[in-house]
Amino acid sequence: ERATWTSAEADPMKPRLVIAGGGPVGLALASRTVLQWAPIVIDSDPEKCRQAEQIEGLTVVCGDVTSTLVLKRAKVQGASYAVATTSDDEVNAEFCRLIREQFGAHNVVALTGSPG
Repeated sequence: ERATWTSAEADPMKPRLVIAGGGPVGLALASRTVLQWAPIVIDSDPEKCRQAEQIEGLTVVCGDVTSTLVLKRAKVQGASYAVATTSDDEVNAEFCRLIREQFGAHNVVALTGSPG
């Protein structure tokens, strides 16, 4: 499993926020929370990862958000919150299931594009 990242040495005193998806919604959330939180953005698209790297203080992981190996390498265990913002509802659902069941996240939100 491919996983590359950049890190700004997240402040251990800040709560961690895992964001699945480095598109417009994920990056907007990351840029608005970086001062109070330690956001981690995960996306499989290298171009989106490069865009995310432009946000100072952000940890960026380029890899599959539904891979337990990528999530382990991203150090998501014990994150305060997780938000799925990818454009694929099935990917969002699987990310939420994994991060809740295997990594202990209790505060998990998925943004969906499907009505209902």
